[in-house]
Amino acid sequence: SSLKAGDIICAENVLENKQTKEFNSGYFQKNNIKSLLDVPIFVNGKLGFVISCKTTTKHKNWDNEDIVYLKAIADIVLISFENGKRKAAEKLIIENENIFRQINETIESVFWLYDQIDHKVIYISPSSEKILGISPEKFYKTNDFWKYYVINDDKAKIFQKHEDLVTQGYYEVEYRILKGNEL
Repeated sequence: SSLKAGDIICAENVLENKQTKEFNSGYFQKNNIKSLLDVPIFVNGKLGFVISCKTTTKHKNWDNEDIVYLKAIADIVLISFENGKRKAAEKLIIENENIFRQINETIESVFWLYDQIDHKVIYISPSSEKILGISPEKFYKTNDFWKYYVINDDKAKIFQKHEDLVTQGYYEVEYRILKGNEL
C-alpha cells in the first residue's frame, strides 16, 4: 500500500481516490467517511503507526498546513514511542545491574572484563582482594597481574590462552597464583 511505501494519503474524496480504493468495500460508506489524510509513522524502518484525520460531514481539500500539522503530530507520537522504549531499556539495565551487583557481592570467585582493543582489564570483581590479595584499584593500575602473581610454571599457559582470546573471543583456564609468598 501507499502507506507502507511512506506516502502520505491525501484524499479529498475517499471513494474516488486511487490510494483509498482498497477500502471502498464498505468501510468508508459504513462510517460515512468523505475525506481522509493519513501520515505513516515508521519504527525501525517498518510501518508502525498511521496518524489519520477523517471528515464525515463534507469533502475536505487538505492543504499544506493540514499536512504539516499532521506530520508534526506524527513526529510527536514517534518521539513519545521511542522515549517509552528508551525508558523500558533503562529499567531493564537497572534491573540487570542490580542482579549483577548481587552476584558480584556474593560470588566466591574472581572474574574480570578485558578490553581486547586497549589491552587492559576494565573490571575486576571486589573478591580479588580476598582471593588474590590485590585490590581492584591496584589491579587496574598495574594491569600486568600475570607477571607478578601467576606462578612461573603457569605463565606460558596463560599467554597461550590470551592468544585464544584474540582468535576465539574467549578463553577458560585454571592457573595458580601467589598470594604474598603462598601458593
